[in-house]
Amino acid sequence: MTRAPRAPVQEIVGYWQHAHEMHPETQLRAALACFGLVSGAGLRVPAYVELDGRGGPIEELPPERGRAPVPFSRAFCGRASRS
Repeated sequence: MTRAPRAPVQEIVGYWQHAHEMHPETQLRAALACFGLVSGAGLRVPAYVELDGRGGPIEELPPERGRAPVPFSRAFCGRASRS
């Protein structure tokens, strides 16, 4: 039984160990900002690309590409940013 078959689901492909992103020193604040629980002001997130260019899945760029973190925006949240 599916509880919410139309609920938006966001896929994020990244380079981290299991649960690493939920550590306060990594992307926990970004996840909370995506849910609107904390402000994203001044927050920087890993460089990323939108895979479909329409607010769908994103892919964080691997650290070895040397891309500096970027300012947080709702685009980082993918479909979660759609109202």
